[in-house]
Amino acid sequence: MSKPLELDGQKFGRWTVLYRSDRKDKNGSRSFWICKCECGKFQDVARGSLVAGLSNGCMECYVKKNKGPQHACWKGGKQKEKAGYVKLWNGGFPRREHVLIAEKILGRRLRPKEVVHRVNGNKQDNRHTNLLICDSSYHRWFENKMADLYKKEHFS
Repeated sequence: MSKPLELDGQKFGRWTVLYRSDRKDKNGSRSFWICKCECGKFQDVARGSLVAGLSNGCMECYVKKNKGPQHACWKGGKQKEKAGYVKLWNGGFPRREHVLIAEKILGRRLRPKEVVHRVNGNKQDNRHTNLLICDSSYHRWFENKMADLYKKEHFS
């Protein structure tokens, strides 16, 4: 069996290797090293992961580095939901675009019973001229009225 590679003091990505750990995997074949990430976190890291470049830093640093525009799959923060609405990533959590536009027009957040209705029914048409802000009971009445008119026009 060959002597394990000494890694003390070497740098691998954000990791600095401090010393060999007593930890072994269940087979006793992998060696681990105590490493310090640039953020200050300490962790046991497998020698093979360090040498092969599979571990470049702690998970917290990875998440920070690969969040939002830094992520390889970033598409500008816009997504289309299954229901057809456009969703924007705003401050770390998703919000529907039409709601954000309505709130900007109002200069405040929507109240709990307020909803945004699209005049032309197109869930992706978020022009401010197409948005109607109303309370949920009026919206329900309005949707039912439009459905009744549609039925009369097309099925009578």
